[in-house]
Amino acid sequence: MENDEKSEAGHKMTAHGPCWLRVRASLFFTEKRHVMGNKPPGGIKNRDEAAPQTIALSDIPPELIVIERKAATRFAKRITLTSFADIVDEYAEIIKDIPAKKVEYRHPGQIEKNRYRDIPCYEPTRVVLKGRDKEHDYIHANWVKAGKYRYICSQAPLGDTVDDFWLMIANEKVGAIIMLCDLFEDGIRKCADYWPVDEGCRKTYGEVEVHNTTTMNSTLEQVTVTILRVTYKDRSHLLTHFQWVGWPDKGIPNDSIVPAKLLIQARESVTPVKNSKDARKPPAPILVHCSAGIGRTGTLVAIDMARAKVKAHANSISVPNIVKELRSQRAFAVQNPLQYTYLNACILQMFVEERWLFNFPPIQLWQQRCHHFLVEYNRASKEAIYIPQAESIDEIAAERAAPCLSEQEVK
Repeated sequence: MENDEKSEAGHKMTAHGPCWLRVRASLFFTEKRHVMGNKPPGGIKNRDEAAPQTIALSDIPPELIVIERKAATRFAKRITLTSFADIVDEYAEIIKDIPAKKVEYRHPGQIEKNRYRDIPCYEPTRVVLKGRDKEHDYIHANWVKAGKYRYICSQAPLGDTVDDFWLMIANEKVGAIIMLCDLFEDGIRKCADYWPVDEGCRKTYGEVEVHNTTTMNSTLEQVTVTILRVTYKDRSHLLTHFQWVGWPDKGIPNDSIVPAKLLIQARESVTPVKNSKDARKPPAPILVHCSAGIGRTGTLVAIDMARAKVKAHANSISVPNIVKELRSQRAFAVQNPLQYTYLNACILQMFVEERWLFNFPPIQLWQQRCHHFLVEYNRASKEAIYIPQAESIDEIAAERAAPCLSEQEVK
């Protein structure tokens, strides 16, 4: 299993064990370094002097202070004045909170459909495969709500669950897929080949036909966008497939800009056009997956949950409460302190992208220091991270490569 997506039960880096202490000790030294090197700039001699300036509401022109900006500014002030070690400790408190009365879906045939055996799928929020009897309606995916947008957090399909994956997409009329992993990472199979990669190609998965109408490089770095037409029985719809390979297994992306912009593009792709006949329809669901569907996936969805809280006119947001709410719907979402710290950085950047927050120099400095901290934290924690075993050769061999039909062959 990917280390950033392993359940607490199977992860060696616990909040209070010896490994944690080794990593925790490194935080003290990491936070004393400036992002540009060991020597702080401008004669600054210690961490307190290097701390970002306070961001106050008085810094913003009164005519621009709307509810969203108030909430964003409060968050920016709090997070930029919080030490990274305290953010990590905050996560340690979050994972102590076990959602009450959450029932794991259990069925004798379920185990073959789970990519990882120690990650449960909560029954109250699981996506049920419509049109199937109760013995065959299971897929490892859960509904998560972020304001008016509905998300499906899913594991990456296995060779034997690709048909189920597309049936779910067709039934729920998913409007966008955000794929946060590559097919192979560090030489380990992380996801089945589940869509026609070549433009003009058609493939059939069970009863669902998928046609690649357009493939293009996104304006975002390391993001590929594919427009797919999904046909099931007598109905079809278009969806946008975003694949971002810039979020490495056992690591972090190079910056916090891509997640915010990727979410903006995904939301735009599923939101009905104003003044159109579909204008009053709710946005189509957005499916997000990595490998296990809880680490990188949970972190990305939590960013949009924070945005939704602010859009709902919340005076302030609590990232711990957002993560707890998310984990009550998708088990073990946001899997480690690295992802949790990165989540805070992404929320801050998202507020900037939404124009709810000015990109003050203190914010820029904090983002730089945060990235440096995450790199150092990741390096210090590698020895404490459980390295997963590769999936069995038999499982990889079970991937079914359906023949691709070109446009000419279809004609």
